[in-house]
Amino acid sequence: MALIGLSGIVVNDSIILVSTIDERIRDGEIVHDAIMDGACARLRAVILTSATTMGGLTPLLFERSLQAQFLIPMAVTLVFGLLVTTFLVLLVVPALIGVQDDLATYFHRDNSARSKP
Repeated sequence: MALIGLSGIVVNDSIILVSTIDERIRDGEIVHDAIMDGACARLRAVILTSATTMGGLTPLLFERSLQAQFLIPMAVTLVFGLLVTTFLVLLVVPALIGVQDDLATYFHRDNSARSKP
């Protein structure tokens, strides 16, 4: 159950970041600049989403009651999963968008060079 919740948070953060970058590209900004500006613009939102969730679950990690023992593994998965995936969203997703643009540019240039006699 914790992995499902974690994946929902990560997908939500990624969608917000990608939509911000795509919006900047549609507005005519250069792709590299759109990636940098979009990641900087959504940095606070992504970190706050992760930090508040981790902060809310941290007291549960230190609870020793018998009832909490059932929820502690879920809290551990969410807290440490968010710690790792926050950096993945902020670093890997923009990098993948840049790689996608580089590949599209390469293949478009390669195809246009082949079509000329």
